[in-house]
Amino acid sequence: MNVNYQSILKKIADVSKIDSQPVYFIKVIETRCPDCPYDPITGSTGRRYCPSCGGTNKIITEEKLEVTANVEYITGLETQFERGGKFEEGTVIVTVHRSELERVNLPTEDFRSDSVSYIDVNNRRYTIQHLTPQYLHGYMYEIIFRLNRYKQGV
Repeated sequence: MNVNYQSILKKIADVSKIDSQPVYFIKVIETRCPDCPYDPITGSTGRRYCPSCGGTNKIITEEKLEVTANVEYITGLETQFERGGKFEEGTVIVTVHRSELERVNLPTEDFRSDSVSYIDVNNRRYTIQHLTPQYLHGYMYEIIFRLNRYKQGV
C-alpha cells in the first residue's frame, strides 16, 4: 500500500484553519537601561530616580507575535483524559500548526515552554503547562499547548 503523506499533511494544514482564532505568543524582553550608569563597585544603577526605568536599571518590553490557532476551553464537563488524568477545569488547549510558528519565526522542532513568556488568549494571560508536538511519518506538523492561567511573580 502506498501512502501519500504529503497529501495528508496538506489536509491537516487546511483543517487547522477551521474554527481558529488569533492568539498571541508574548516574549518579555529585559534590557539594561541606557540612561543609567552602572556602578561596578556597588552594583547599583547610580540613578535612583531615573525617568526611563524608575531606578531598576531595566527596561522591560514585550514582543507580541500573533498566530492563528484552535482554542479549546476545559470547563470541567469534558471526558477527555491524558496520561496525567482528566484535564483540570480552567485549562486551555491551544493547537498551532507548524506553518504559523514558522511565519512568526518561533522554533518548531525545538520549541520549549520557555520559548515564550506567556500566551494571550482572548485578552487573558496563560503560561505553558505542557506541550506536545504532533508527528506524521517523522514530520512535526503542529504543537498542542496545554495552558494554565498566568500567575504574576511565580
